[in-house]
Amino acid sequence: SVPSDLSGWGEVEGIQLVDRITGEDIEDEIYDTFEEAVHDGDWSPGQPFNFIVRNVPATLKKMDLSDLLKQLDPTGELRAEVKEKGETMPDEEIDSLVALGDDCERRAEAAPREAQGEESVFAGGKSKGYNIMQRSDLLADSINPDGTESRATLMHVMDAMVNHGCLIVDLTDGGATYKDAIVLAKMWEANTKFFDTINSDLEAAQSLPPIGVAEGAGSDAAKVGFSSYDGGRMQFLETRLNRENGALLPSEVADIIGADGAKAMKDAFGIISDIGKDALRVAVAAANEDADAFLQPGGGIDGIRTDPDMPSISGLTFEEAETTDVSGGDSDTEPSEEDVQAAAIRASETAALLARELMDDGRSIGSGNEGSVSMSPHRMCRYSDMKREGSEKSRNTGLSEIFGAHTDTSFITAVPVAAVSGLEVFDEEAECWFRPELRAREHWENEMEDNDEDSTALTEKVASGDGEELEMPWHCRYVVLMPGELMQLVTRNEVPAVVHRVVAVTNGKARLSCPVLLRARSGMKMDTEKYLGKSEMAAPMLKECNGMLMQEIHDKMQPSSFKK
Repeated sequence: SVPSDLSGWGEVEGIQLVDRITGEDIEDEIYDTFEEAVHDGDWSPGQPFNFIVRNVPATLKKMDLSDLLKQLDPTGELRAEVKEKGETMPDEEIDSLVALGDDCERRAEAAPREAQGEESVFAGGKSKGYNIMQRSDLLADSINPDGTESRATLMHVMDAMVNHGCLIVDLTDGGATYKDAIVLAKMWEANTKFFDTINSDLEAAQSLPPIGVAEGAGSDAAKVGFSSYDGGRMQFLETRLNRENGALLPSEVADIIGADGAKAMKDAFGIISDIGKDALRVAVAAANEDADAFLQPGGGIDGIRTDPDMPSISGLTFEEAETTDVSGGDSDTEPSEEDVQAAAIRASETAALLARELMDDGRSIGSGNEGSVSMSPHRMCRYSDMKREGSEKSRNTGLSEIFGAHTDTSFITAVPVAAVSGLEVFDEEAECWFRPELRAREHWENEMEDNDEDSTALTEKVASGDGEELEMPWHCRYVVLMPGELMQLVTRNEVPAVVHRVVAVTNGKARLSCPVLLRARSGMKMDTEKYLGKSEMAAPMLKECNGMLMQEIHDKMQPSSFKK
């Protein structure tokens, strides 16, 4: 029966469960009560459902979210189950930087450890969030003529990142232009050359500096250099850009991959960071809109820019916005369509400003607080699971977790899709590990088949800039964008930092990777009203970090266990 307090809403009946993957109603999963749906229908936290309420009174009894959840879960059984899974209930807000870091660690520890092969691992469902996004759809040029973000783009980005933990981007817009993909192909050639050389030439390997602090970045967390772990199963080269002279650090890497290879790495970093910056703009704009952060009932679209060359917040220059109450207006006035449009424009413009000023793309913004070395590393990684002769695992080909589940203290971690799959993100909606590289490959194969081309070759013929025809590996077209802890912060917990890992085939082919961790400019300060709107709309966590250096925010978000 329905709890007495819920009866104030009416008579609840006909609870129908919804498939969390397809989003479709499950016809034979209809129950009379919530209790039956939980116990007989195996409903789990996060699974959507529909229900019917009859005899609804004219005046509904007021009930906040906590009260509703208490009535639906009177014994606390579901709340305990959610906690055990490392998740939080909707009424439990992450209200501090420390809590955010600890929650990310808890979710990572709660993720399953077993691994599956390509034939059985989850490679995406029918939800639109699994669809591949065209690069041009993220560009500022694709913003609506009225200055608001495209609704289709907002919905796609948020569905992908919130529900599935990543967004897959096609640099070629479905094969329309290959300029950026060719740059990434050259980056992959440099990556391959680097690892082939250091694993065959001891002198070349010894010429590389060990992992150490990058002088000039303004943070001890910024590293450069080479490191090898677990008998060579994991090898990492951490590179960064010197924003003053454009050099790739450490300088010794150019002696191994050559000047062309170093240029390819730098060019690829620029392309990848631009994609991340655009995705960050869209996600923050969506969160700003959802929070009504810039909504001014009665405010409308005000003013004209005094300086046409200065970015503006809907007519106010950013200098004026700092001294003008853009969050004013008559609170008793219902917002008009013009008010809503103005708020959406501000949400996009301030999100773009945040992405430009706080996310470190290796370029200078003319601030004396950004450091001479970029905080965002571009890594060369090699993962293998080669076991010693005679060990039991060396005689059996299987799959193992080689880089454990974790989240990143980044805005976005951008991972160019690799030839050998192995990146996995924990899909919150599907409640399992999702391998986005397989989804990208499926997209490419379908496109080849639609064009009557051979999809089994895993390469395609493309014209280079100088008119030559190249055989480009399929994966050079795609980049996976994963939200990090800083993204969770600036989207008011709407986009959770994704738990992800790397798996490798035992005695299989090594996986090469070139991720870019888009972090914050360490010396810049968080200004929540400037970037995220009205102070009264800011969550406790945003109020805490207002005025803090981004490096201080980074340090405070590290989990408690890391600080011990």
